[in-house]
Amino acid sequence: MRVNWIRSGKAVIVWMFFLGIFMLQGCTMIRMGRLFLKGRIEQRFIQEELDFDYKGNLIVFDVKINNSERDYRFIFDTGAAFNVVSSEIAGTFQLVEKAKDSISDVNRKRGAIPFTVIDDIEVGGVHFFNTAAAVMDLDRTPELKCYNVDGVIGANLIRLVPHWKINYSTRRMIFSDRPFDRVGEQVVYTIPFKKSIQRIPEVEVVIDGREKLNFSVDLGSARAFSGSLEQLKKLRRLNGNMPLVKKLGEISQGALGVSQGVGYTGKVKNLKIGNLSLKNPTLDFDEDTHPTIGNGFFGNYIFILDWNNKEIRLIPNTQDEPVLCSDSFGFQISYDEQGRYLYVNVIYDPSPAQREGLQVRDKIVEINGRKIGSVTLSEYCRSRFDPAVFFGRSGEIELKVERNGQVLEFFLKKSPLSQFIGRFPAGWE
Repeated sequence: MRVNWIRSGKAVIVWMFFLGIFMLQGCTMIRMGRLFLKGRIEQRFIQEELDFDYKGNLIVFDVKINNSERDYRFIFDTGAAFNVVSSEIAGTFQLVEKAKDSISDVNRKRGAIPFTVIDDIEVGGVHFFNTAAAVMDLDRTPELKCYNVDGVIGANLIRLVPHWKINYSTRRMIFSDRPFDRVGEQVVYTIPFKKSIQRIPEVEVVIDGREKLNFSVDLGSARAFSGSLEQLKKLRRLNGNMPLVKKLGEISQGALGVSQGVGYTGKVKNLKIGNLSLKNPTLDFDEDTHPTIGNGFFGNYIFILDWNNKEIRLIPNTQDEPVLCSDSFGFQISYDEQGRYLYVNVIYDPSPAQREGLQVRDKIVEINGRKIGSVTLSEYCRSRFDPAVFFGRSGEIELKVERNGQVLEFFLKKSPLSQFIGRFPAGWE
């Protein structure tokens, strides 16, 4: 998942997290081709509905593995080339390793991962046979632990059914082997896509009527539009005065770990995707990131994926244009599981937090008079989905942090994120 500008006015900080795309390089795809193309369904005339949880902008639902009595929680992720199962599931079902190869997540972090084949994954009553899966440690970061998931449904399974409809408002998903009835689709935006070598949908985004950029459709991402620094450089060559705000620290977290460095959030005049145009949207740009569009954007619509016609249709949930950013104090927090404390992991420059001198890795010891001592993982996870757990709902906070043995105090007022964005001088990169 990626940075998700929390849209509620109750939000205190900007949460940053994403599961990440499991990318296979060209030579790896050749070696893994037969495994990747495995999978079949035997049922016909499919029209299934299922409910899903939607926390932290990720779609999570129950599946059964090999006719298991109990359900397992899986993330729905069009941006993952393969299904993924936890190491625990692989052990429980004695899944046999079929291959081992290198993959990369959305941060382009690489790692050698074993692959297996699952005899039967049951989703909403439909059985998907012999689909391949990567075996991974899904407790790699506290953020992944917060979702309490056992695996990921990836593109190699999703492509076996041609039509998917996701209603984020009602938390209902429908998938079918027949086209959906289009009666009632009064306002529909159509976005054509092509399939990457990993069978992941890729769409073209046009910025300010001139620059064309390619993005993967990644429903395993909590962000909206997330680009690479190379894409940002292209946009800056067109518009040297493009408004930006800098992000410093742990700029993103993927399936294979945390990415440290520098990122940016920029504002453009117009963004066009298919026949949908957005005015003055913001986009995130991070180092070594694969460009994606996630639920931070698609969650504003009813999302329809049509593999046969290679198009995505979007039906607005409201009459309002999507709000892709909100208010913030200009910092993010994360959790040190070993030390059991909260710390500042990202600072926005400029922002209220940056102006007052808050720094990355500052340990949080008190918020609004409440001492923050030993924090459990459960408490941190609750705060991920409701920042008011620690920060309350006020537009002001008194924050005490520990740095080099000293306790420092900060008084911060929340500001619209759009006010952080300013003009960076030449040589910003």
